[in-house]
Amino acid sequence: QLARVSVQSYQGLTVDFARDVGAVALVRGIRNVTDLAGECQLAITNRQVADVETVFIVTGESYAFTSSGLIRQIAGLGADVDRLGTMVPELVIARLRNLQDDPDGPLRRMARDGHVD
Repeated sequence: QLARVSVQSYQGLTVDFARDVGAVALVRGIRNVTDLAGECQLAITNRQVADVETVFIVTGESYAFTSSGLIRQIAGLGADVDRLGTMVPELVIARLRNLQDDPDGPLRRMARDGHVD
């Protein structure tokens, strides 16, 4: 555990939360070049608006093109989520299995309606 690092949940704009807790830096993950372009724009804005720096961590290559939307779509269409082992941790796979078993859950609604609310 690092004494000066914390992980917290919040609602609202990240820049407002950062200001409220006195953060000096945000840690953001980068999967690929597409992420980098958007994250650089966001980092510059956060620096100008809230005087908060951004630190980027590049993901491993097995996650470079993994997105939550892609995983939800695969699971929502009823695919065997056990085959996603190279894309998401086992904990996520277990949760997806449970969601697939729920006939009224968000994955079933997505398969039916084409999106998750």
